[in-house]
Amino acid sequence: MKVLIVGSGGREHAIAWAVSKSAKADKIYCAPGNAGIEEYAECVNIGAMEFDKLVAFAKENQIDLTIIGMDDPLVGGVVDAFEAEGLRVFGPRKNAAIIEGSKAFSKDLMKKYNIPTAAYEVFDKAEDALEYLHTKAKFPIVLKADGLALGKGVFRQAAHAVRVHGLIGDGGLCRMGLPVALVLADYRVNFFSLGAGQLCFFWFSWNFFFGQWPLPPVPFDAAA
Repeated sequence: MKVLIVGSGGREHAIAWAVSKSAKADKIYCAPGNAGIEEYAECVNIGAMEFDKLVAFAKENQIDLTIIGMDDPLVGGVVDAFEAEGLRVFGPRKNAAIIEGSKAFSKDLMKKYNIPTAAYEVFDKAEDALEYLHTKAKFPIVLKADGLALGKGVFRQAAHAVRVHGLIGDGGLCRMGLPVALVLADYRVNFFSLGAGQLCFFWFSWNFFFGQWPLPPVPFDAAA
């Protein structure tokens, strides 16, 4: 089968390496890819956000499966674009990717359904955020950018970050707001699952039934 991977970072490099080990993968493409990925895939000069070109390439080259690695195209709706043309693609649709694309949305979602999460407040004005920090906040506390920030959207000195980065908009830090959340204590661990419609596989269920850990928990070292 022919596989197209969308992205250009270390995540896509790892995906390309893993796919290359499959006997079912006859040809692997990566758009746009990078120099390291060229060891496992043919890199294609198409940007990750150029949905029309990606769809056209998948059609022209009879791609059997497209794997979306980057967050930005997922949040932008690339999976929806592929599915609209009847193409097989792995990744969440736009209405699901918003959980990663907006910290405010994900926090509100967890609060609505009583999913344990750190206390938080969401602000769209710097002065309101500063007032909260000076009068009501319990420390330690961090400022989190609402939109995608490539792992650089967390600021431990929250008040300073608000003063420096200011409001949302063209010159601001966030796309939709300034979520302010309490720091989570101790270590941060990611737990993964695979979902397909109403079916969901968690690492511990696979481990329990099959004695394997295909989706093990992993530590996350970025500032949280």
